[in-house]
Amino acid sequence: MVPIITDAEKIKRRDKVKVKRRRSGKKCKPLPPRKRGADLPWKEFKVAFFYSEDAQRQHVAFTHGNHVAAGRLPAS
Repeated sequence: MVPIITDAEKIKRRDKVKVKRRRSGKKCKPLPPRKRGADLPWKEFKVAFFYSEDAQRQHVAFTHGNHVAAGRLPAS
């Protein structure tokens, strides 16, 4: 499980930045458009770690998909 920034958190953080910018009294460039946040605060990731018996060769692959997506990960 990996913590992710939710949409509500992003909106709250952006509002804080706007207040700080207004308080500074300086003319600032407008903020870039807000990127969408996650729907839930945690996401599950799958990790596949392949290695040779003597540990000379190693390969690590990650996916945030389900078990089917993890099965399709390249093992080369």
